[in-house]
Amino acid sequence: MYGDFSRLTFNRAKSYTSAWSQQGRMQLDSDFNEQTAILLDWMRTLATDFMGPAGGNTDTAGFAVSLGANANDLSLSAGHYYVAGIRCEISALGTDGIPIPTTYKADKLGARKDKTYLVYLQVWERSVNGLLDPTLLEPALGPTSPDTTIRSQVVWSPAVIVDPKTWKPNGATDVDYEAVDALFATMNDPDQPGPRAKLQVSPVDGYTGLENQLYRVEIHRGNLDGASPTFKWSRDNGSVEFGIASASGNDVMLAGTALPGRPKLEIGDCVEVIDSSWQPFDTPAVGPLYTVIKQVDQTVTLDGAVDDSMTPLLLRRWDGAESPDGTTVPDDGTPMLLENGVEVTFSPPAGAQFRRGDFWLIPARAATGRIYGPTTDDGGAPPYGPARHFAPLAQINPQADQGPPDQRVHDLRSLFTRLAWPLGEQAP
Repeated sequence: MYGDFSRLTFNRAKSYTSAWSQQGRMQLDSDFNEQTAILLDWMRTLATDFMGPAGGNTDTAGFAVSLGANANDLSLSAGHYYVAGIRCEISALGTDGIPIPTTYKADKLGARKDKTYLVYLQVWERSVNGLLDPTLLEPALGPTSPDTTIRSQVVWSPAVIVDPKTWKPNGATDVDYEAVDALFATMNDPDQPGPRAKLQVSPVDGYTGLENQLYRVEIHRGNLDGASPTFKWSRDNGSVEFGIASASGNDVMLAGTALPGRPKLEIGDCVEVIDSSWQPFDTPAVGPLYTVIKQVDQTVTLDGAVDDSMTPLLLRRWDGAESPDGTTVPDDGTPMLLENGVEVTFSPPAGAQFRRGDFWLIPARAATGRIYGPTTDDGGAPPYGPARHFAPLAQINPQADQGPPDQRVHDLRSLFTRLAWPLGEQAP
């Protein structure tokens, strides 16, 4: 979650059930945000306890996979489906009355026509501000409406698994349900080896910054493809963003003006171009970080060309990265100095998987010269987020000699009926 927060305080281990305001007291953004997080956690945990890792009602469930005539078109049906208690939805019509595209090219997802494969759903959440959705801005606040709140939004994308050894017997075309369940239990296991990081300050000087900050350390490039992981960092939780109207070569045209009261771009700033395909996974390939070398009015010139296949949405400013690929994560536990006495030390267990988007947050306070949060523990802490969830949708055998489509597509969704029925109706 990118946003101009003071800190994020939700901690399930504390078993808090609500946040209560007191008369005459100062109201903090962290208190309101923790109340929202408490309710979401309770609701999603309850839904998962009832439905399991994923599920949908027989009458309203969506995301049923069908195969096109050429065995390369995958279509997903309208409706909603719960993954880890999170409602994922395909509406018949979008918010502006435009049908939402639900057809995907199997080969673009990594499938092959001669191989049986699994189609599954990847689910996460992203933050949406007034740059992505201008309707969040209140026109009554003036011609240059300041930003107020932001929204979290459920995002999903289909993906495929082609390796048959992990989820079905070799050469079989039927479904090994136990193998599929075991595979996704592992994929969703929160205790699988992952990176850990400890943020600390100099024991002599402490935090020397003059302002309160919410530092964000984020993995830029993961290591699932065998590459060395890299990171970048921001003193403002990555919340300094600028809308993009268009991009051509090294030039980016900003949309509108900077939000009032927010930092502006300067020569030498490190920035990242965020487009509609960004995902907290190692595919598609991660884009580079750029340096601002010139700005004239709304045109920003970068030190590299923007990929013309992208659909740019935002320009996000970062405060530190050593190269266009980010700063390499040391494999020997060496502390890395960010600024003002703040250091980060990565201490991953053997075989830890760094994934794009993994991030750690740490509030720094000028009044005490200290930083706070679980990442100050001796052993470090796992990433604060983003939470990623996976659910199987179908097993596909696209080979033409396997019969009609209904024999080539095995539905792997978990479906349930209602708990109650109208009087006079017989329970299914």
